[in-house]
Amino acid sequence: MKRRDFIRQTGLFTTGLLLHQQILQAAVLDEEKKNISVAVIGCGDRGNGLSFVLKEMPTEFTLKTVCDVLPFRLDQAKMINKANNLKYETDYRKVLDDKKIDAVIIAVPLYLHYEIASAAIKAGKHVYLEKTMTYNAEQALDLVNLMKQHPKQVLQVGHQYRYT
Repeated sequence: MKRRDFIRQTGLFTTGLLLHQQILQAAVLDEEKKNISVAVIGCGDRGNGLSFVLKEMPTEFTLKTVCDVLPFRLDQAKMINKANNLKYETDYRKVLDDKKIDAVIIAVPLYLHYEIASAAIKAGKHVYLEKTMTYNAEQALDLVNLMKQHPKQVLQVGHQYRYT
């Protein structure tokens, strides 16, 4: 096994373990909720990788929607979805308007992190936000303050390959 493949696979594995724990703790806030409906916003390498992790935990998570502005990324996601049971969107705001979605994974370019994460929090979603949290410290502090206004929601920042 090549070093790069090993790092990628162990990173996905550990991200999955920790993502599982953090978002699952969010479900404790709603004790009757047994399965968390998730949307992935950003279908690049990280978004697709985390989609695979979610699919390995079907009793805890159900991937409902994937979203990307690039048509070829959505086409890649469609090829991965062999069961053909996902909804595909090109506008993240439609995902956030969907009342059936409990949590979102945001795996978009950094300059969009703050915009999408703040909109997701305001929409009442739990958020797993890929690293780096925001473009600058001011945006990060704004997100922290926004989360203080929504104490029943969870904001988890991912740091792939760093958890171990």
